[in-house]
Amino acid sequence: MTISQADVSKSEQWAKDFFEAVKSLEVALRLPKFCFRDTELNLPNGTSFKGYSRLEARLKSLSSHISTLEYDLGNPYVLPHKMRQPATIHLTFKGDPEQEIVSVAGSIIFHKAPGENAMHVMNVFGDFSKVDEKLKRLESPAQIS
Repeated sequence: MTISQADVSKSEQWAKDFFEAVKSLEVALRLPKFCFRDTELNLPNGTSFKGYSRLEARLKSLSSHISTLEYDLGNPYVLPHKMRQPATIHLTFKGDPEQEIVSVAGSIIFHKAPGENAMHVMNVFGDFSKVDEKLKRLESPAQIS
């Protein structure tokens, strides 16, 4: 199966819409738009979450500690059944008096075909140790990785 420029454009737009939902910190409320009922999230430390209820609980926990989230997207690499989206996220956290920006560069592999509206699996790659350290200093039980 070959990938057309239209497929790449659809995939780019889907990723932008996904990251805008993440940026709104209400991605848990928008799961039906981006996920199937059995979508799996795999984090860098090997932790996996599968299904709406587990994904929703994890995302709500994390977003409850984030004050702001911005992102920069790189050029996606689109294949017939998945896409790799490089991204750098920039976070500030609730309870941080300095509102220090913590940035993480990484990639996400979304297992979805260009025409699909939802993903089957999302694999997150990146070094989230700075985020986890910040959350520990703020005495938050949530961690990204």
